[in-house]
Amino acid sequence: MLNKASKILALITLLSLSKHTNAQEYVNGFKGLWCTLGQYGPYGDKYSGGLGTYTAKHLPLAVYSESAQKTFFTYGGTTGSTDDHLLIMLSYYDHETEQLARPVIVYDKKGVTDPHDNAAIQLDSEGYIWVFISGRYSARNGYIFRSDHPHDISGFSEVLNEPFNYPQPKYINGKGFVLLMTNYGNGRELFTQRSADGYSWTRDKKLVNFGGHYQVSGNTDSKIGSAFNWHKGGDVNNRTNLYYMRSLDLGDNWETIDGTPISTPITRSSNAALIKDYAALNLKVYLKDFRYDENGYPVILYITSPKYAAGPSNPKREWRLVRWNGSEWIFSKITNAYHNYDMGSLYFDDDGTYRIVAPTEPGPQEWGTGGEIAIWESDNQGANWISLGTITENSVRNHTYARRPVNTNADFYAFWADGNTDAFSRSYLYFSNKYGDVYQMPYSFSDDFIDPIPFGEKEEIYPQIVSELASTQGYPAIKAVDGAIHDESRWEARSFPKSIVIDYGEEKSFNMAKLQTTNNRSYNYTVALSNDLNFNDITVDRTNNTSTINPCVDNFTRTLARYAKLTIKGQNNSTDRYIKISEFTLRDSDTSTTGNLHNHPALHVFPNPVVQNLFFVDGLLPQDIIEIYTSNGVMLYKLEATSSKVSIPCETFPNGVVLINIISGNSNHSIKAVINR
Repeated sequence: MLNKASKILALITLLSLSKHTNAQEYVNGFKGLWCTLGQYGPYGDKYSGGLGTYTAKHLPLAVYSESAQKTFFTYGGTTGSTDDHLLIMLSYYDHETEQLARPVIVYDKKGVTDPHDNAAIQLDSEGYIWVFISGRYSARNGYIFRSDHPHDISGFSEVLNEPFNYPQPKYINGKGFVLLMTNYGNGRELFTQRSADGYSWTRDKKLVNFGGHYQVSGNTDSKIGSAFNWHKGGDVNNRTNLYYMRSLDLGDNWETIDGTPISTPITRSSNAALIKDYAALNLKVYLKDFRYDENGYPVILYITSPKYAAGPSNPKREWRLVRWNGSEWIFSKITNAYHNYDMGSLYFDDDGTYRIVAPTEPGPQEWGTGGEIAIWESDNQGANWISLGTITENSVRNHTYARRPVNTNADFYAFWADGNTDAFSRSYLYFSNKYGDVYQMPYSFSDDFIDPIPFGEKEEIYPQIVSELASTQGYPAIKAVDGAIHDESRWEARSFPKSIVIDYGEEKSFNMAKLQTTNNRSYNYTVALSNDLNFNDITVDRTNNTSTINPCVDNFTRTLARYAKLTIKGQNNSTDRYIKISEFTLRDSDTSTTGNLHNHPALHVFPNPVVQNLFFVDGLLPQDIIEIYTSNGVMLYKLEATSSKVSIPCETFPNGVVLINIISGNSNHSIKAVINR
């Protein structure tokens, strides 16, 4: 029975929770966050792409619950294909039904576009889901949320709001939480806190501060370990050295691998926790994963690199492993690496086999973050490795940051996101089982549960932007080929020349180009077509364009091509040196249907009535125009179809009857739909 003080404390806690409790908003599909760091070199950005499962220093991002038969996972996502603001998402894979749950928004980062604010999660012994949302520097606090019910993602309550970055929460059965984290002082400094119940936390305890550090960590029921590096000279681009320390008392005291006590905070780069002096070898160290093996010995996965910038390097970047064998550290090389920010996860089988799931193979963006995902295996504790092969193939976007759930179940073994590292793109999410079967998480759906899509049947939406130079924030080039022409749907960039390369998915016939600008701007530009990304000939040459007619339309000899390159070279009726393109369209003017819709498949709108924020139009022909009007003639939406089925986001549509007008060549067809959200 509770005593009087305990009852008062429980009442205060209950009132505090009810103040911050909210039903979570469900979203229509798995849409990952695309981001660019914006630090460009000759071979592209330092890192960019689909960063929904970033960083390696946020861990874990997924936890398997045996009692619930669910793997819960968090990721940084959005709700629109051209959105770039961060939402902290949560979902789960149901191992009994083999379906994915519709994601919920745990927290809206309110305009933040930085995936450093992604979250980590843990489950406690009762099945409550704890979400640790990272802050950034001292400008944004971190948050802790707890689910209102065990194994249930429908509601979360705010528990804590205070500064912390790169959260790495551990839950120790019978003992509570330990949070390893980073805060900012003399660079990035390592700290720990602990809590028996998740609500009351000890004060921050500083562990390491001699210029800046990143860490990865792991635990057993009795031990917590941290592997960390050193930002030499306080420079995050000069991260080097490899250190290890452990705690046997929930982070209160720390020691070396041989049990020698360490006085914290550690304030010198030369200290007893040092595993290897990579600074002396002029090599950078990028930490990826940390595990304790069956003997309770630490095993660390990392990449070494001679340089921080993207692109080829000499000597080579390398995936490496180091493990403690009971008496010494054993180092081994796994394979070459192509990018410092490639990230994979480390697994142990019951028979002692080591396995790695990581983007170790070159992807479509050769020097960008990530690539194709492969599985590597070692049957002698990491001394030698063999590749079991790639599990993603012929991708159009690089796969990045393959993450391992805690208590991994073989059916949901790793999950990650993809993204084009050379241009703003959609970012899809994926997971694989232990045997290398990969599934795409559906990008758009409105049911409570959905079947994952086998990788060989994954969806692709064309046209896509293959590459673009840096655009103005919020207006990426993908908006110039999305079929919408309203003012917010535009490609915006600064200065000349700027080029974008567009992929139409397959070889197509084109004989007409149309460029529609914002505010009737007039540009000098060229269009080149190609099947192999070698744009040797100019198809449309408006280098000396003076026309202010909008849109500009050019007819040319019918050409077969998959790719187009649009280069904006200058402008002739504005002086602000901004590129503002509402829409660029290539088509074959003779392939549209004419007359009535005899050759048109059966058109279908569903669901109708529309009760969510999304509906679909099916039975379309490529290049059909979809226009949506209110009952009194106000246009709400316009889109050019690129496939037989398109999704229409309708969260801004008013309730009531809308008219869906399909323009197919010279023919029109109208369907009424009822919006009743």
